[in-house]
Amino acid sequence: MAVAAEGGIYTIDYILNNPVVGGEIGAECLPGCDWISNLVPEDGKLSFTAAANISDTIRTTSIVITYSYPDGEASCDVTVTQEAGQTQPSGAFALSVSGIKAASAFCQVTPEDNTMSFITMTVEQ
Repeated sequence: MAVAAEGGIYTIDYILNNPVVGGEIGAECLPGCDWISNLVPEDGKLSFTAAANISDTIRTTSIVITYSYPDGEASCDVTVTQEAGQTQPSGAFALSVSGIKAASAFCQVTPEDNTMSFITMTVEQ
């Protein structure tokens, strides 16, 4: 199941064949998953909340849906994959000016992120 980077409330539909008196549906995420919460099983559907993904990597977990009944249990795993967030460089620059003369100056531009692209320009006054 694909989940948008923005997160939100999602639903997994299911069909329970041959239900047993006293049977109950439960659900949980794999240990260590902190971005899925509010797992709510109802008749024929399981809703959950996915937090926004602010990292630039895809993340994946499994939700285990379990049907427990007096003589045992049955379960299935649903893989949930969330898109990567779109991180943008802040665009901050450090500027230093030295060697100021009547007709010239030395300007040094240092980007906060050394991997970002940028263009420098000079204009005559």
